[in-house]
Amino acid sequence: SSGINAEYGVTGKPNIHWCSLEKLRFVNIVMSVLIFLVMYTIFRKLSRRLKDDPGLGIQPIHRTCCMMNSLVLSCFPLLYFYNLLYYTDVGSVLFVLSSYSCSIRNHHLKSAMLGAISVLFRQTNIIWVGFTAGTVVIRDIENRGLLLQCDDFVSQMGIAVRVILRYFWQYVYLLLPYLTVLSGFAVFIVWNKGIVVGDKSAHTAVLHFPQFLYFLLFLTAFSLPHMVQRLRHSHMTVLYYVFKPVHVLLFFVSALLALYLFKYEHPYLLADNRHYTFYIWRKILNRTPLIMYYLLPLCFYTFLNMVSCRVLKGV
Repeated sequence: SSGINAEYGVTGKPNIHWCSLEKLRFVNIVMSVLIFLVMYTIFRKLSRRLKDDPGLGIQPIHRTCCMMNSLVLSCFPLLYFYNLLYYTDVGSVLFVLSSYSCSIRNHHLKSAMLGAISVLFRQTNIIWVGFTAGTVVIRDIENRGLLLQCDDFVSQMGIAVRVILRYFWQYVYLLLPYLTVLSGFAVFIVWNKGIVVGDKSAHTAVLHFPQFLYFLLFLTAFSLPHMVQRLRHSHMTVLYYVFKPVHVLLFFVSALLALYLFKYEHPYLLADNRHYTFYIWRKILNRTPLIMYYLLPLCFYTFLNMVSCRVLKGV
């Protein structure tokens, strides 16, 4: 597993690789340190924005807290596991975060270029390029002071849509670097006849909407102390949605349709027992056909906390 490895190419001559396994894994160790530094710069920038905009009603984060938050997130269990391997996840996270870090400093060309590099690690990172572009628009709308007119998520989304339509061409110009990356990816999909590079039979693209519900359960598990702490403040949120039954109905109807019509099981999820997901799916999420339906109230509670979290303002 270490030392000099020889592989015979088309010419029949050996290709010598002067890389040991330890050196390859050391690359990810270096990237993990860079992730910590990039996270720290993001926290510091957002903290300064909170300080400059007291209207948000959120206290700025102290430098020490920024450092500790960055350390905790950079040691996040799923990410930390891959720090010790030679795998694409760490590089993928590094370039996604670097892209976002540049975007909050209004370096949009650099941000789009870093986002394009992240797509070379993982094709699905194109979603994060779109996400970063979306945050650029939201920050611009916030700077206009229009989102302060209301507090609920749905009304803010309505305001955002109206502003985007009103200043459509201005936003096209602002997002041109990101739109270039997104357009290039669309051309790649057409040329490649799909998003998959490699074995297309094992990586068929499907509309897997229950992924959002799995994400909510994942968020619940890894933010459980925070969720428990917010229980004492949740009665106001619950009361608000009692008077907004349409929103509650929309969530549960959408979730039920997603589970009933768009639930898929990947062959690797059923067969590859080397991954935690194999056991989580087998022992928990697929223990009975109705288990996910039973967990929908928990998903809804997490969703309420996510959309009502004031910390999201300014991000």
